[in-house]
Amino acid sequence: MRFDIHLSRNFKGGQYLKSFNANSSTDVLGQMKDCWSQSGVNNTNAEAFLFADIDGSSNMHELGTFAFDSDDDLSWEMNLDDADKLSKWTSLGYEADEFIYGHELFEHFIGFILSK
Repeated sequence: MRFDIHLSRNFKGGQYLKSFNANSSTDVLGQMKDCWSQSGVNNTNAEAFLFADIDGSSNMHELGTFAFDSDDDLSWEMNLDDADKLSKWTSLGYEADEFIYGHELFEHFIGFILSK
């Protein structure tokens, strides 16, 4: 599946950074870490957005916001409090679980997306 990363330096909106193909959450996470590291940003001055082409139409869908701290720990937010975003994912069959978050939510959600 094709993914895009957009980087938001100083939290001023995302600009396209890189596209890549991946077949597992491990592949996606590795690409995210590499992009984050190579960009030279940190979690106090930037964030990034992960997009995916989930329906083969080249219409990229925003999956979530991420950052890595100095220990390479992933911060992952999907903003499922937004009714429109939650509605979009549930219409595709995703079942949100309020008890999973962070890295576990990332792996759960990417696994779901890759199964589409």
